[in-house]
Amino acid sequence: MKKYDAARCREHMLIRNRVGIADFTMGLIEVTGADAEVFLNGLSVNDLRKSGPGRVMYTCMLDENAQYVDDVTIYCFSKEKYWVITAFKDNTILWFEAHRGSMAVKFEDLSDKIALWSIQGPDSRRLLTSCMAKDMTSMKYYHFMENEVSGVPIILSRTGFTGELGYEIFADNTRIDRIVADLVRLGRPYGAQVITTDVGLESLPTEKGLITIRDFRNTNPLEMGMDALIKWDKGDFVGKARLEEIRKSGPARLLMGFVAEDDEIDIELESPVKVGKEVVGKVTTANYGYSVELSIGYCLIDSKYAKPGQKLTIVSNGTEVGATVCERVFYDKARVRVNAKAEEVSFTDGSTRLYLDGGREKVFRGVFGAMPTSMTRDEALDEAAIAKMVDHMAQSGLDGILVGGSSGEYPALSLEERKELMRIAVEAAAGRIKIAACCSTNTTRTTKELCSYAGEVGVDFVLLMTPFDPSVSEADAVAFYKEMAAFSKPGVVIYHYPAYTGVALSADAIAELAHERNIVGIKNVADLTSTVEIINRTQGEAFGVLTGTDEMFLGALASGGDGFMGVCGCVAPGICRKLYDSFQEGDMKTALDMHKRICKIMAVVFGGPFPGTLKTAMEIQGLACGRPRKPCAPTDLVNRRTLQSVLAETGVIGK
Repeated sequence: MKKYDAARCREHMLIRNRVGIADFTMGLIEVTGADAEVFLNGLSVNDLRKSGPGRVMYTCMLDENAQYVDDVTIYCFSKEKYWVITAFKDNTILWFEAHRGSMAVKFEDLSDKIALWSIQGPDSRRLLTSCMAKDMTSMKYYHFMENEVSGVPIILSRTGFTGELGYEIFADNTRIDRIVADLVRLGRPYGAQVITTDVGLESLPTEKGLITIRDFRNTNPLEMGMDALIKWDKGDFVGKARLEEIRKSGPARLLMGFVAEDDEIDIELESPVKVGKEVVGKVTTANYGYSVELSIGYCLIDSKYAKPGQKLTIVSNGTEVGATVCERVFYDKARVRVNAKAEEVSFTDGSTRLYLDGGREKVFRGVFGAMPTSMTRDEALDEAAIAKMVDHMAQSGLDGILVGGSSGEYPALSLEERKELMRIAVEAAAGRIKIAACCSTNTTRTTKELCSYAGEVGVDFVLLMTPFDPSVSEADAVAFYKEMAAFSKPGVVIYHYPAYTGVALSADAIAELAHERNIVGIKNVADLTSTVEIINRTQGEAFGVLTGTDEMFLGALASGGDGFMGVCGCVAPGICRKLYDSFQEGDMKTALDMHKRICKIMAVVFGGPFPGTLKTAMEIQGLACGRPRKPCAPTDLVNRRTLQSVLAETGVIGK
């Protein structure tokens, strides 16, 4: 029995008196194009031309017989961009497609990408004021703005389905949990809780006379009492001709409120409504109103009986219940609880989906050279040589460099040396080239120490191998990367090198990590099959997939990859640059030629003692590197001559 449902009553009164937080995610269709306003206006009974950026409009769409297709709220970003919020997005998209014609308009279903949560109640403004980046205290009912909560971009709207002061938040669905957790935490002084019952769709809107599909199915807006919604002078819209006929003759039925005499009977929907012995309509909504302490609902009845005070009999499950017709609003009839001040707003240009994703777009892409670490004869870091090599790379047209990776002998460097290497590289690059630094260690604590320093000195990306000594489970590895993503200021790149670490992440795990806001990509040092699977599983994400296997560079690009990070980018940056650019321009002949040159070079570089061969290849080009730290062996004379020959043959140096 609804009247005595303690959970429903508690949550209903929480929203009426304090603040409740509820998942209200529905269908979200983005409508864009030069004809977006004209298109939507031709399907709506309301006049969208009277809307504007930052305003929300409630309307309904009709078929040619003037019956409801859907009722929707439309968010205006500009005359060429709108969001349509609907509970029936599949049918609505089909309706849009059927009426598109030759108009310049596009539809995109964002329902699975953007979550909608509702914060409702008299303390909602106080709660949100305490955690919003921008002032929102003067927002008017049915207005919206860009804002930020918990460091996450959102769209905040002054809307709701409760009749209370309230707001709704649109956010990237991968980050909404963080927002909700913070709202609950910050809302403790106001008693904020997540709503678990159906009061947001039942008792609360019923007290305010708000309708749903069970009320308007197979009806027209005049029967629903929505006369004020219809803008007769706006021009034509679908269903207008038939609606004008109904207007002249008057609707045969009307949706009215009722109060039942027995509040301990839960009245069933579709229950017949009688006057005397005559069936004059049916119940469309029935609830117990915990604020008004009455059994209330709506009935669609013959117009001649649609008068306040009319006595009715409702037959529910064979039981007759007396009821009295009334107006459909039972609570706050003067709308005192939804008043606020309006304010002009502006919006970020471009994709709102991208804005909600934190402005995320692929930032980890292109060609990166994996640098050796230059050392003096006594195995100290050679700052001058390192700076000279960074300058060489910056002038060679690369998008970025990797310092302190496996090619840079990171296991042989102390933490302080690795920090010093980052500093030297950032200062030498002077913003001309992206700096990625390997911050891998075998503990979370020391990895954080390096990531923290990387953020301080201005490193762009941190490469992190999975801790592997001892090895960890995949679940632990995923948790590690998520923790580091939340901690690190630079973007986190997964350094996936199974042959080196003995730890292989599944495509499922990598796809999961690709959703994380600060995990920007992966350097995959594995076979092409692995790289292609990752590319396919992360499509649509702001997640760059770069192969770290030199010989797979062209194959990865051809499979949809975003670039390359590896040794040949350092040894032969011009060749790698030309391969990438030729592929992007569709010049496959040149790209294939560069690919063959890379394969020749790397067969020699990896055919001798590495990284000694890499250092020798750079010294042949006039860039001092020194020998590898012992016990790694230097390159012998035979290797040096072979390297010089292949570099000349491939055009890296003159013959």
